[in-house]
Amino acid sequence: MKAGEAIKVAMKGDELTQIKLAEKLGYKGQAAVGNVLTRENAMKVESLLKMAHAMGYEVVIRRGKEEIVVTE
Repeated sequence: MKAGEAIKVAMKGDELTQIKLAEKLGYKGQAAVGNVLTRENAMKVESLLKMAHAMGYEVVIRRGKEEIVVTE
């Protein structure tokens, strides 16, 4: 699953609108969130981390049983 799709799934599960996510991120409006989510190119890692953390999610890199939690 692409990063933008994962954020959309998380938003839907949390019943979080783009407007509410923008507020959590400190953005002035929904358009900034919408632009990131609808980009045809890959989402920047920094954007993924910022959005995931704003919703209370962790970003984890996993290989087998080894896990690394990405904080910034």
